[in-house]
Amino acid sequence: MGYMGNLVSRGRLHEVEPPCDKCGKPVPSWNDAARVAFQVSHRLELLKAKTRHFLPVEGCEGSPSRAQYIEGQPCDGRPGASYDESEEAVWRAAYERLRELYPPPRA
Repeated sequence: MGYMGNLVSRGRLHEVEPPCDKCGKPVPSWNDAARVAFQVSHRLELLKAKTRHFLPVEGCEGSPSRAQYIEGQPCDGRPGASYDESEEAVWRAAYERLRELYPPPRA
């Protein structure tokens, strides 16, 4: 309740989209880096983590270290960043599970 976000209507349910800790824009559940990471590790503390875009959106780089494993996303080129090919299938499957739980709006 301490944050402002967009109110999203899903049928009769309403969900507040909390702001990204990087850019301040609302983060929909299907693009939440912590929720994707939870799908990978099932560590409950991730559900209390600060909200951040997983994939980049206009004006926000998202979470490049995680998003780099999703098809079509660039490798994280920041200093000290690494890429582990064995992680690719894990992150892709986790992102697909999240999109099944929280389908993005249709374009």
